[in-house]
Amino acid sequence: MPRLVAGARAMSGPERVAVLIGLALLMGLAGLAGSVVGDIMPEIIVDLNGYASGLYVWVVTAHLFTFMAAAVMSLSLIEQFGGRRVLLAGAVVALAGAVLCGAAQTIQQLVAFRMLQGVGAGVCFGIFPQITRTGYLAPNLLARQSIPTVLVVVLVIAGFSGPQVGVWLVAHAPLVVPLITNASRWRWVFYVQALVAMVALILLWSALPRDRPAAPPRWTPIVRGALAAGACFLALLGSAWGQYIYSWQSWPTLGALVGAAALAALNLALGRFERRTGGLSQPARRIRE
Repeated sequence: MPRLVAGARAMSGPERVAVLIGLALLMGLAGLAGSVVGDIMPEIIVDLNGYASGLYVWVVTAHLFTFMAAAVMSLSLIEQFGGRRVLLAGAVVALAGAVLCGAAQTIQQLVAFRMLQGVGAGVCFGIFPQITRTGYLAPNLLARQSIPTVLVVVLVIAGFSGPQVGVWLVAHAPLVVPLITNASRWRWVFYVQALVAMVALILLWSALPRDRPAAPPRWTPIVRGALAAGACFLALLGSAWGQYIYSWQSWPTLGALVGAAALAALNLALGRFERRTGGLSQPARRIRE
C-alpha cells in the first residue's frame, strides 16, 4: 500500500501504545457519539423545549450526515496535509463539538453543534486506516492487519453500548447546581465525550510523530474531496427529507438529490481532467494500482 505520509520518525514502544490508546478512544468516541443520544432524547426535548420547533429529529440525523461527509473528505486532507495534522484537527473539532453540545441552550444550537461534532468524528474515522497501516506505527504485516480490526471492534462495541451509557449518565451523573440540574443531566453525556476526546488528543499530540505530505499540496484533490463530501451530504439530506419530512416529489427533496448528482458529476469531470493532465491524486493511484 502506498504511503500517504512521509518523513515520520521511528516510534518507541511506549509511543506506539499511547497512539493506539488515543486512536481507540477516538474510535470509541465516534461510535458513542452517534448512538448515545437515542434513548435520552425525551429528557433533551423537554429541557430545550424541542417539540415546538420539530428539530429534535435532527439531533441524531445531523451528526450522521456530517460524519459521512467528513469521512469522505478526510482522505483528500491527509494526502495534502499529512496524517498527524488532520487527525489532531479532527480530535480538536470533536472536542469542541462535544463541549458546545453540552452547553447548548436551544434545540437549534444543539443540532448545529452536533453537526460540528460529526465533522470531527468523521475526519478521525476516515483517516484511521491510513494512520494504522503506516510503517512507523505498525512495523510488520500482522500489526497492519490486526490494529484496524481491533479499532473497528472498539467502534462497534461503543456504538451498541451508547444508549445504555446515555441512560446511566442521565440517571446517576452528579448534579452541579445551577449549571446542571436534575432536568439537564443529559449534558453529562457530552461532557464525558469531551473528556474522552481531550485524553485522546493529549496522547496523540505527545506521541504521534510529525510527518509531511507525500507530495506537494495541490488544489484538485481538495476540491474533489469537497465535491464528494457535498454530494454525500446532499444525498443523505434528500433521502431524509423524502422519507420523513417532505414527499419524494417535493421541491426540497428533488433539489437536494439533483444537487448531489450535480456535485458527483463535477467530481467525475475533475477526475477526468486530472487523468488528462497527468495529475492523479494518491487515492486515484491506489485505485488504479
